[in-house]
Amino acid sequence: MKLHLPKLLLTAVLAACVTPSAWAGWGTDTEANTFYYTGSETSLNTSDSSGDITYLKPNGATSGTIGTVTIAENDKLIITGKWNSTAASDNFSGLTISSVVGDANRVLEIGAHQSSDDSIIGNQTVTINNGKETYGVAHTIVNTGATLNFSSTIDAINHTKTMVMDVSGTVDFGTARQTVGNFTLNLISGTITGSNTVGSADGDHYGAIDFKENITGKITSTGTSSITGGVRLRTGITIDVAEKSVLTVDAITHTGGITKTGSGTLTITLANTYNEGLYTGNTTLKDSGTIEYAVTGTTTYTGTISGTGNITMSGSGSMTLSKVSNLDGDISVTNGSLTITAMDVSKTMGVSVTQGKTLNINSVTVDSLNNKLDLISKTGEAYYTTDGTTQTSNGFKVETATYRLFDGYVWNGTVAGFTVGQQDGDTTLSTSGAGTIFYVNEGTHAISTAGDYINGRATGYVVNEGWTLKIDGNQSNDMTASDILKGAIGNGNVLLTTNAQLNGVKSAVSGNLTIGDGATQTKLIIGAAWNTNNNLANAANISSFSSVTLDKGVIDHNAAPGIINNLTVTSKGGEFNIYDQNIDSALQLKGTTTLNGDLSIATAWKYKINIEALTGSGNFTATAGGSSGNDTATIEVGSLQGYTGAISMTKGAAATKIKMLTGGAVSLKGITLAGGAEGSITTTGDAGLGTVSLSGGSTLILDTVGITAEGSQKNHSYTYTLNSLTVDGNAVIKSTQDTGGWQSNVVISNLSNASGQTSGVLKIESNNKTGRRSVVNLNGGSFSGQIELVGSADGSKRKVAMNLNTKTVAQNAEIILSGRGTNTNGNEVALAIGADEVTVKGISSSIANGSTAKLNIVSGAQQYQATSSDPGGSSFASDGTDRTLHINTAGSSYTTAAVLGANINLKKSGNGTQTFTGSMDNFTGNINVTGGELVIANDVELAELSVAGGTMTVGTYTGGELMTEGSLTVTSKATFGAGATVNADLVLSSGATVKMAEALTMGSTVTLGEGMTLDGDLLTSVTGLAAGEKVNLFTGVEGLTLGSASYDTNSILELGTEQLGTYFANVTNTDIYLGYDGQNVFAGVKSPVTPAVPEPTTATLSLLALAALASRRRRK
Repeated sequence: MKLHLPKLLLTAVLAACVTPSAWAGWGTDTEANTFYYTGSETSLNTSDSSGDITYLKPNGATSGTIGTVTIAENDKLIITGKWNSTAASDNFSGLTISSVVGDANRVLEIGAHQSSDDSIIGNQTVTINNGKETYGVAHTIVNTGATLNFSSTIDAINHTKTMVMDVSGTVDFGTARQTVGNFTLNLISGTITGSNTVGSADGDHYGAIDFKENITGKITSTGTSSITGGVRLRTGITIDVAEKSVLTVDAITHTGGITKTGSGTLTITLANTYNEGLYTGNTTLKDSGTIEYAVTGTTTYTGTISGTGNITMSGSGSMTLSKVSNLDGDISVTNGSLTITAMDVSKTMGVSVTQGKTLNINSVTVDSLNNKLDLISKTGEAYYTTDGTTQTSNGFKVETATYRLFDGYVWNGTVAGFTVGQQDGDTTLSTSGAGTIFYVNEGTHAISTAGDYINGRATGYVVNEGWTLKIDGNQSNDMTASDILKGAIGNGNVLLTTNAQLNGVKSAVSGNLTIGDGATQTKLIIGAAWNTNNNLANAANISSFSSVTLDKGVIDHNAAPGIINNLTVTSKGGEFNIYDQNIDSALQLKGTTTLNGDLSIATAWKYKINIEALTGSGNFTATAGGSSGNDTATIEVGSLQGYTGAISMTKGAAATKIKMLTGGAVSLKGITLAGGAEGSITTTGDAGLGTVSLSGGSTLILDTVGITAEGSQKNHSYTYTLNSLTVDGNAVIKSTQDTGGWQSNVVISNLSNASGQTSGVLKIESNNKTGRRSVVNLNGGSFSGQIELVGSADGSKRKVAMNLNTKTVAQNAEIILSGRGTNTNGNEVALAIGADEVTVKGISSSIANGSTAKLNIVSGAQQYQATSSDPGGSSFASDGTDRTLHINTAGSSYTTAAVLGANINLKKSGNGTQTFTGSMDNFTGNINVTGGELVIANDVELAELSVAGGTMTVGTYTGGELMTEGSLTVTSKATFGAGATVNADLVLSSGATVKMAEALTMGSTVTLGEGMTLDGDLLTSVTGLAAGEKVNLFTGVEGLTLGSASYDTNSILELGTEQLGTYFANVTNTDIYLGYDGQNVFAGVKSPVTPAVPEPTTATLSLLALAALASRRRRK
């Protein structure tokens, strides 16, 4: 309920000062939803009303102009007179509205029930002056006694809006044409007028109402209604005239057609002339209604009239109908002259002609096989002959019979195949002797061997059930193979072994159609010839056949989408080529499509095909075409049960997709997607996909549906097995939520690049909608390039893992772990080390902005199976067995935020850098660096560390410079080779074994535990020291910690304080000490005592300290 207090208060003040007869604007109390017009109001908005129904009434002014009238959403505005008054002063005689604003969900009503007995009192006249395409009110009502005038603005109605107009009064469109879109005009004894005719001073002379192309238009009429102003059809519309009702239209013009429904009468007068003549589209009659021509001049209708209904000529003029086709109804001439140029008759017709009036029927065609003419008499039993005398099983039917053509009318023309006569005032058709239709009642009848008598006489063929008509050539110059196929009927079979065309018509045989003989390629063209455009509505199809067989056969399709039933391709193969197609609907391969050989599908432009079920062992190959983004190609397969062949799809100019539902467990030979094509598999069972090839950015989508017999979701899903996967360029494998979205297990037995390709990109993306684990297994092969694993973008606790189950499958590949999703529980993406040792080129990661995804690297192949104890919802974790992750960076740098889990031993080789920025809290493995640099951003504690070559860094880099160092703690064994570098706060725990080839280059501090063992070449150097000699153990050291004592550049450790044997127990020479000079940690033997020298001054010591600092190694 709307309430506007300021308006109500103002109205109350005015009401107190003036008499009710002088009200202006909004009424009060019970009339707070009524707006009174006094002649000075400039606008009206129904949102200011107190209700959803607003009344506009006169008060002192019955004519004049009001500016903008706005109808708010869900509101109705009723323009009417005062309650229960017929006085001229209380009703609008000429209200003009400059503009009505409002479209969907709005109602404008002219005139209303304004009396105690609910009758309409008073007449209202309203004119609308909207500008071009601005009137869009969804529902307009013009009641009895009301008149709605449209101004002279052409196309004031907005044809992009869906509109309904109910008229029981009058709507006058004047001299302007109004183009309408999805428009319904309901006439209830209503009147439409207009003067946009030839001869009028204004307008474009195309009539009052112009139905736009590609819309849904309808006119309904009850009672006695009329349209005097012309209706223009750019498209077909429906005109419904109710029982015992008459709709009179002065003219219907342009190219559209009419579907006449209802049992009432549509009368066309042609009383006015317009720029275009009578409409040329076809007329379909339904519901036994009547179309009446009340013309006074000479007129020709060039369309075709068909259906169920009647034709009446009542005007004094002359009317010619070009064609009446199989009309189930009567024809009457009560006045003037009616000429029918051609008639196809399938049922006895009632014909009446008033004396002195004229009916001319120029030609009549009767289908001697498919007619329902009334049988008058029949003599003897029919039999068949192939020579005119001998009775045979197959042949021409011999019978004597008389049928009624016209009831109540005598016509003296000729009908092919019949003798025209008359009986009791009716027109009759008689047959006697052998007909011209050949019946195949047994065996196979071949055109090429039929003989001159048969081929010279036959005008059509009936093929009975179980038997075959073999079309292996032309019967004659006048009866081609195409003509034979087009005219054949029956329940039998057709074998086509010569090229033929079915254009514009439907087949009529219901058995099997075989195209080809397995030896020579045979082509059937359905529709227009190849490279012939504008055939998207061609009616040709072969849907009458219950099955179709391609035996080295080819179908070229250039027609509207049709139906092909139970297609079978023999071992000789078949082709199905679609020139172009209206993809608003699909061409359907219904029933079971069986491939015993290979079937190829191609197009010049676009197609959309639905295959109900695909089975067999042949290969299915589809290619797309086109030149623009609109030229899409789509194939949907409803079931793959029993199919074991290979499926291939190649992208054209636009989106190219094949969508397959398995219907249960399947085992395919392979799937090939090329050029960016998209293929999807939705399975309800384990799916063997065989040899899979993806190229040019193609995408394979895996969608899993798990349903138990009781209909509830299963606790586990299914396995997709790819015997091999070959990637050429970029490719994507992803799961989807489109149908199922449940977890799945993907097994790729062999992963490789395409032949001749040295690098590729494989993206594996999870979009599952379950918290249970999905797993991808890489079980063999060798792939070069990038392998990206992408986690789900939504939901909670979504999990996907990729198992590297052989050492070399990704040895030349960068692994990218990508996380998405912002839920609080975090989605999980894991790389699992499934073999004793796995080699990769590098590991990177990507986490979307704001994502809470968790990236992990774990030891042991992760399982997807759900059991009663583990429904698959637990996080990824190590299986407790130690395995090695070998990263051979080969000159490149990689960074990942993944968390290293337990039981993983890291091995880093090759030039280049691998960086881990994730937590190391769960890391329990060892590290072995032989080349390049391994960077770990967080503190690390491990049992064994080996830096045989290259650099081990714990810390963070900024702009290529190491800014912070982390702690690197070795508890059992540390091995440092020649040239090795450690950028970390190195902690060597008590009891550890330290094997060193030479002094270790450092970048931070060293902490030495007691009781360690020194090994390697450096031990030899240490134990061989003589008095006054020393050897560096660690260089570039920023600080040294020994127990509770710490040393740095300002606090050095002189020889003679700490014996080396305290820290390396196997160094037993007590003359060897440990020293630190602010840069190097070294072992040395003190020099012999020498004479004292003066102590250096403070300035000298300061210079020495500065020199030491300057000589430190710069951080990287």
